[in-house]
Amino acid sequence: MNHKHAIDGQEESGPHNLYEAMGLAQKGCNKYNTNDIEEYKVSLGVMNMSDLQSHCISCGIRPNSDRRSLVKKLEREFIATQSTYKGAIAKNKTSAVPKDRNKREKGQDIMKRLNGGV
Repeated sequence: MNHKHAIDGQEESGPHNLYEAMGLAQKGCNKYNTNDIEEYKVSLGVMNMSDLQSHCISCGIRPNSDRRSLVKKLEREFIATQSTYKGAIAKNKTSAVPKDRNKREKGQDIMKRLNGGV
């Protein structure tokens, strides 16, 4: 899905929803209830066929009667969805802590001076 800016027709490159904007990686914040593939595989393993088919519908996947194909489709969809979130996080991620130790120490010295030499 391509989002276009209403003013000049250019495609937006930023996040498209709240989860992407905030980089949420908490349990229960998405339709999978996890962001860990191994945990998701375990949850798929304990679902019965009816639960799997219902979960497929909620994920936008057409359910069928073959359990293995449903699990593979759900895992692929999970990985695809998670990669879009990780891509958005990587694009918007900026480090608040300087990587260079000297810069970090200089920053700490400045903060000490601002706080009255504490």
